Amino acid sequence: MYEMEAIYDNVECVKLDNPTPSTNYTGQRSSKRSFYLGVILSLSLLTVFLLIGLITLSFFNHNLAGHVSAEAEERDLLNKNISAVSNQLSSMTEERDLLNKKFSAVSNQLSSMTEERDLLNKKFSAVSNQLSSMTEERDLLNKKFSAVSNQLSSMTEERDLLNKNISAVSNQLSSMNEERDLLTKKLLCFYNQSESLRL
Repeated sequence: MYEMEAIYDNVECVKLDNPTPSTNYTGQRSSKRSFYLGVILSLSLLTVFLLIGLITLSFFNHNLAGHVSAEAEERDLLNKNISAVSNQLSSMTEERDLLNKKFSAVSNQLSSMTEERDLLNKKFSAVSNQLSSMTEERDLLNKKFSAVSNQLSSMTEERDLLNKNISAVSNQLSSMNEERDLLTKKLLCFYNQSESLRL
């Protein structure tokens, strides 16, 4: 609207600055009027297009504001989700660290138990070897005991046989002593008889 008033002011200035001669005044006036009408029409159309553009721009601006608001809400929601995921990730990281500590403790305990198992296996192997050696020694002692027992049994039998022989010899000696005594008595009797015969 202000542009159209400025154009009218310019037209009046042009009319004052360029006075037309009286000859052919009507023809020049009609051509100028048609020119100015064309300019006014063009400016009117331009103004209408500008108004349409402003309305369209305001419409798009309103839609853009709604879209920006929706995107802001979506951004806030995403930020909340990111914050929740970050908190969950932090909690999972702490849980992972705790599990790593527990795994390290269990691994150390397992290593200690493995070393203890190996030590027990070594001790068991040593005891097993000692037991095997003692078993062999026991078997050898049993063999020696069996040999000594057999030898003792043989010596017992031999002792019994010697006792029997000694008993027999003793009986024989007793019999020989009796026989000797009898012979001595007979010899004394014979000697006494021979002495009495001499007298």
